[in-house]
Amino acid sequence: ASLTRIREIIQILGVQVTEYVFLPSSEVSLKALFSRLKQVGIERNFITKRLIPQAVVEKIEADNLSDQETSVLALKIAAILEKIFRLRPAEIFSSDSLQLDTAAIGSARFKLPKGANEKRFNAYTVYAHYLALLVFDCTSDLPKKPVPTNPNQVREAIISTYGSLDFKHTLQYIWSLGIPVLPLKDSGSFHGAFWRIQGRNIIVLKQQNHYTYRWLFDLLHELWHTAQEPELDERTIIEESETAEERRDSKEEKTASRFAGHIILDGRAEELADLCVKNARGSIERLKKVVPQVATIEKVSLSSLANYMAFRLSLQGENWWGDAMNLQKEDTESSDPWEIARDILLEKINFGKLNQIDRNLLMQALSDV
Repeated sequence: ASLTRIREIIQILGVQVTEYVFLPSSEVSLKALFSRLKQVGIERNFITKRLIPQAVVEKIEADNLSDQETSVLALKIAAILEKIFRLRPAEIFSSDSLQLDTAAIGSARFKLPKGANEKRFNAYTVYAHYLALLVFDCTSDLPKKPVPTNPNQVREAIISTYGSLDFKHTLQYIWSLGIPVLPLKDSGSFHGAFWRIQGRNIIVLKQQNHYTYRWLFDLLHELWHTAQEPELDERTIIEESETAEERRDSKEEKTASRFAGHIILDGRAEELADLCVKNARGSIERLKKVVPQVATIEKVSLSSLANYMAFRLSLQGENWWGDAMNLQKEDTESSDPWEIARDILLEKINFGKLNQIDRNLLMQALSDV
């Protein structure tokens, strides 16, 4: 599209850009947009799935657009992405090197596992951080309470208030502390996160499995992070693979997992793990039979014990998470933990506090696609 027409489109859309943004040589098209964004880890499929309205996606897929219509759509999408990633249309459609502002990622993150796409990881983390800010806007009336660090106190509070300790009740308890929980289900990138922004905590859960006890373990793990360094107004933890060496060696990570195990297994996590090791006579292979036996004899959840056993073995550099997942078949008949967390979030937030673009972004993040 011509420079004159581009300026007309800008005025129609109300996109805030300066006069010198688009040079005559700049290509303002969907092809240029998707190509440039891919350079910073923002893939076309992610854009169409999570970032733009369905009506816009349908126009793109129609594949019968004129150059002018293509330019209009490209600018609309660029305006949305500017809100999330702080990439100005001038930068997106220029020929200069494109750089993503990763300040939102924070410093407390662990080294990516070998083969991971760092640009995609960073882009998704910036996106999740923006969603966290939207959730804060929708839950500004939540009361803020101190987060207990005594696992016995947490367990007792959940059971005495809600009748039992399960994923849904633990979610309700954490929300009662003034901590929103945002569930995501996209593949890849991080496995969970915690942000404290201007003194408010938020937990982001992200798993590809449907095992509620695994989600429960992760939820309580993140709760521990929210209780640390309460004097700080800003704090960040980005969880990567459980097998990442730096995560295994982190004192806070190990304490957070022990905290979760203590609550779920009623203070017996270490005792039961030691019993499994003893009965397996030092054989990791035997644990696949021993862990179910111990869970049955000791009358504890097999899923919970398997998760804690995987954590314990990870301290020795052993990756037993796959075996732990295979032992959690008892867990598959219950409700989808992502849906449980999503439904509670929808009950708690006020979408009326968001503009239309932000409302669409949050709704798309919470859609089951």
